[in-house]
Formats: sequence, structure tokens, C-alpha cells
Amino acid sequence: MDQLTTDVARFFELVSGIQIRARRTIETGLRARDLTYAQYSALFALAANDGMSQAELAQALDTDSTTAMVLRTSLERKRFVTRVDDPEDGRVKRIEITESGKAALQSALPEAKSLYSKASALFSEVDLKRILPVLERLHGFVGETSATKKASGGGSQAGKGKPKKAAAPSRGGKKAPAAKAKARAKPVAAKKPAPKAVARPAPKATKSVKAAKNSKQVKVAARVKAPSGAKASASKAKAPAKKGK
Repeated sequence: MDQLTTDVARFFELVSGIQIRARRTIETGLRARDLTYAQYSALFALAANDGMSQAELAQALDTDSTTAMVLRTSLERKRFVTRVDDPEDGRVKRIEITESGKAALQSALPEAKSLYSKASALFSEVDLKRILPVLERLHGFVGETSATKKASGGGSQAGKGKPKKAAAPSRGGKKAPAAKAKARAKPVAAKKPAPKAVARPAPKATKSVKAAKNSKQVKVAARVKAPSGAKASASKAKAPAKKGK
């Protein structure tokens, strides 16, 4: 960077550091009053422009709508603000500071005024007349740049769409690279029609099957011939008895 850009960067760092340190100093005194710096800033904005919507409060505090909702909710719990219907649009709620909120703001103002009063000794009127216009231009420039980036979707990311989801891990716990998965993928060939079933003749009995059948036939034949053999043995047993007579 050239010297001018370096000096501008240093200027940004100093301005940011001043805001951070001033906030910490003021918030230290606000804790005794049960307030945060953000709540104090919201009450201060509502006291200057009471009846703002939540979106208008977010714009006044230079923050987003979600943060403004959190602030509004916390202040409602302390009964420092209340919400009322917009007389012209029933869908819109207006935020109004209550008497308790005004009293809390009045008790917190001396903490901020004390710091600013001490810091004023560091400036002359000539210094402020020269510095304030520069800071106003810088504040507007940064605001416009931020709004432009939001409208374009984040600059270089615009038009690229949403990021793709990561591939699910495999059963082994490792993720397969998308490039390798595509390289390994093979084109699916068209399925051929299944061939028609052809009836085939039953296979002939083997020698072992024939032998088994023959053995069964022999056993059956033996069982059938058994009775005649028994009669022959019985007649032989009776023959000696006749001779004895």
C-alpha cells in the first residue's frame, strides 16, 4: 500500500479503538444502574424519536433487526419500553419509552457525559470543525458500501447460488472425492431382453442310481421269498416226529 492508504487504514483503526474503549468505560458505570451500553443506546434513540418500529430502531442503532428485537425484548422485561399498535397500520408495532425507561436514561446520562466532558479538553473548536465533516463523509461512505454489498449478495459471491452440500461419508467413515467418484462411474448399458426358457429333457439315471435301484429290488425279493423258506424248515422239523410213532 502507498502511504496515503496506510494512513487511512491507521485512521480506521484509531476510530474503531476509540469507540470500543469509550463503550467499555461508559458500560462500567452503567452496570450499577442495571443497564448495558446497547440498552442505554436504545433508550437514548427512543427518547430522541419515540414510537419507532423495530426496523427503524435497528436503523437508528446501525444494527440488524434481530439484535434490535433482542434489545427491545430485554427492555420490555424491565418495563422500560412498551409496544403499541400503529394507528395507520395494525400489522406494525411501535416501541415507546415508558416513564421508568426515561428515569433509567436520565440516571445513566451522567456516565456518558462525564467521559465526553473530559475528552472535550483535548479538542479546540477549530479541530472539531475540521474533523467532524471528515468523519461524517467517512460514516456515509462506509454505510453506502455496506448496503451495496448486502444488496449484491456479498460482492463476488453474487450470482453463484447456494453452496452445494458436502457428500455423505461412506460406511467406512471416509468421504469419496467427487472427482474420483465421477471418473469411476461407468455408463449404464441398456438391458438386453432375457432369453426365453427352453425345456430340456430330464437327465438319464447314472450307474450309481441304477445300482441303488437293483439293490432295493433284491431286498424286496428276499423279503417275499422268506415265507416259503419258513414252511420248508417247519416241514423238516415235523418229519422226525412221524418216524417216532
